Amino acid sequence: KVPSIIGTATICLALFDSKNYLPFQKFGYFYSPIKVHEYKACGKPVIASDIGNLKELVKNNVNGFLVNESDIDEISSAIIKLLKNKKLRAKMGGTNRKEVLETYNWDYVNKQILSRLVNKSTV
Repeated sequence: KVPSIIGTATICLALFDSKNYLPFQKFGYFYSPIKVHEYKACGKPVIASDIGNLKELVKNNVNGFLVNESDIDEISSAIIKLLKNKKLRAKMGGTNRKEVLETYNWDYVNKQILSRLVNKSTV
């Protein structure tokens, strides 16, 4: 059901109020929100807060935009840019979908684990 709901969206947002969320203040931004992975799997461009490991999931101007979550002008600009440019949305969404298909599968995970085990055993 989640993919069908996300599929109706033109763009997807992952904005976090990191300055006012107490766990972020105490421990830092330390988790990977599943929604970003779901957005990417559905082939959607993502606008995300420029914090923590979201910087690893969203590459600015490649598969989405990283924004300062407290800068409404920056957020609005990113939204408008994507809404006005269908080709950019398709390119960013396609990049996300391709990445998910190539890296979020058991074959890829097994290769990563094997590589780490081999590298660890040679130390």
